[in-house]
Amino acid sequence: SFHTRARSGDLLTRIAGDTNQLKNVFAESILKFAAHALTVVGMFAVMFALNWKIGLIALATLPFLCFSLFHLYRKTKASVKTQKKQEGRVASRMSEVLSAIPVVQAFARETHEEARFDAVTAETLRESIRVARLEAAATRSAEIITALGTAAAVLFGALQVMNGEMLPGELVLVVGYLTNMYSPIKSLAKL
Repeated sequence: SFHTRARSGDLLTRIAGDTNQLKNVFAESILKFAAHALTVVGMFAVMFALNWKIGLIALATLPFLCFSLFHLYRKTKASVKTQKKQEGRVASRMSEVLSAIPVVQAFARETHEEARFDAVTAETLRESIRVARLEAAATRSAEIITALGTAAAVLFGALQVMNGEMLPGELVLVVGYLTNMYSPIKSLAKL
């Protein structure tokens, strides 16, 4: 019953595309995720050792970042699902038409089939653009939140330096660690 319901093009895109995605997840993404997560944890440990107050400022940005990214992740997931369905429809359309080329030519349906194919691919293109916009929004929100966290940490650190509670060199070191800590967080957002 599955094969009577399933379209051959959809199955082909799943076999070709999804297995490639799984390979990328298990071969690359998991390793990158682990490396970035360990880097962030190590940077937090050093930040708290250097100045726990600025470490708390950096930690305070994480809930905002997580909320923003998970909200966009849910939207992206739904859009990618729709995009995959559309790609399956395109592949099915191509498979059906290419296997029946003599029939299409016999009934002079080339322009009709071309119009149907254009309609299906236009929908796929719209979903691809939507996914790209959502991914850009995730990157942009991560950039804004990390910039605000860095600005708050620098402002607080500058006030501590002015009050004599912190040396200027310590502030430079803490800001360097903060910047290096936010870099893998942005990469995690992309992953």
